[in-house]
Amino acid sequence: MMNKLSLLLFAKIMVFGTVLLAQTDAVLKKEKRVLAIGSSGKQEDGEDCNIEIPSNAVAIVNGTIISQQAVDEKIRDSVFEIQQVLLDARSNELYLKINSDLLDQEAKKRKIDTARILQDEVIAKVKEPTEAEALAFYHENKSQLSGEFNALKEQIMNYLQRQRQSAEAKKLAELLRSKAQIQTVVDYLTLADVTTEPDRVLAVVNGEKITLRDIDKKLQPEIFKVQEQIYELQKQTVDLMINDLLFQQEAQRRNITIPELLNAEVTSRQKRITKKDILAFYMKNKDRVDANHGMAVDRGKITQYLKQHEEERAKAAFTEQLRQAAALEIFLAAPKRSIEAISTRDQPSKGNENATITIVEFIDYECSTCSNLHEMLEELMKEYGNKVRLVARDFPLQRHANAYKAAIAAEAAREQGNYWEYIAILFQNQRALGADNLKEYASQLGLNRKMFDEALDTEKFADKVKQDRMEALRLGLNSTPTVFVNGRRVAEKTYESLKAAIETAWKEVAMK
Repeated sequence: MMNKLSLLLFAKIMVFGTVLLAQTDAVLKKEKRVLAIGSSGKQEDGEDCNIEIPSNAVAIVNGTIISQQAVDEKIRDSVFEIQQVLLDARSNELYLKINSDLLDQEAKKRKIDTARILQDEVIAKVKEPTEAEALAFYHENKSQLSGEFNALKEQIMNYLQRQRQSAEAKKLAELLRSKAQIQTVVDYLTLADVTTEPDRVLAVVNGEKITLRDIDKKLQPEIFKVQEQIYELQKQTVDLMINDLLFQQEAQRRNITIPELLNAEVTSRQKRITKKDILAFYMKNKDRVDANHGMAVDRGKITQYLKQHEEERAKAAFTEQLRQAAALEIFLAAPKRSIEAISTRDQPSKGNENATITIVEFIDYECSTCSNLHEMLEELMKEYGNKVRLVARDFPLQRHANAYKAAIAAEAAREQGNYWEYIAILFQNQRALGADNLKEYASQLGLNRKMFDEALDTEKFADKVKQDRMEALRLGLNSTPTVFVNGRRVAEKTYESLKAAIETAWKEVAMK
């Protein structure tokens, strides 16, 4: 029998199983857009000296405007591909939101809570898998599993149980949908465009509206990722358009063609590739390239590669020279990550409790990258002293057989005041996290073994670990490690990126 908390968590994660992605016949309208490059920004004789900058300008190069429309036209197809991810995520979430609302409405109608409905209509109807069924599953999927059956048995049986519950949940969803009045008023552009108004109504379920804001609550990480990808695409495109304009303007100034300009400033200044250069490249990269220096054809390939590399270097140098001399303004703004409200109450922490900067780290003790990142965070703690506080939260991934038990063990060590010392041992022994190993590490720290073993064997802190995992899922996390600095997620897992995030957070705090 599941307790109420487990049922509610089940309702949030699995409400109604397999998602049928929304399909739509809407297509993007192909509009002719004017490329605003050329003389659109140039001052003519007799004009006012104050040139008004159009609101849609993304860059100005020596008085010539590059418009947003011009950039959009060049990247339209690529943006369309990127937006498919957001379309799928929003379609998925809308489907689940409709099901969740129907469940809530049904609970009100019956005057019971949703947990009771799930217990009666889903969980009670599911037959628990047998050990024989788990063993059959193990043999069918052995090539994709890591570990012996006895070590994986509980995990496999839980998986089979969830699969059966998902199937029953889907049946319940289809039943509720068949009796409901559901009007969907969504179109492709609404679900694919990150700039869509948040109050746009997507569906009406038995008279209750569902807006874009309602479904985007859980999708902020996916939305931001799409925004980042589109921004990077825009930035690269604008840079190329700026370079093209600079070549065009410089060629006009010299009264020559662009090929003649590039020949004079790039081709003629390229370093000549010698036999010594070819041999040096081969010796440095022979373990990484499929080539034989003794073969003329392979020497030719290396020569071609080095020539292309040298051409790119010379062109980049000339481009930078033109940029330095140009009157250049770029108005593209990178998207900012949203600030997440992440609870740090009753969590392992170290550093100044009143520090201005709070770092929250979601950890899987079986994840090697977590070990490396944790070392970086320890170094940053030393560097910033009492300005920074570090908080750890559990996110054991299901593909790691021992991560869940290790997280419970870490909490058991925290109960005795040795959390940070204990997880340091876990990170040093990531391939030995079985129950006996976890108990042995407690002995190494001199912990009360009776107290520790009981906490581990009874899974005393299982609810705490599960709550942390639910928080990670709420935030849209799907991998470890993941770090937040003052509520902003840090994308890159490098020392420099973490330090930059801390400095940015420090400046934001100082401006308040």
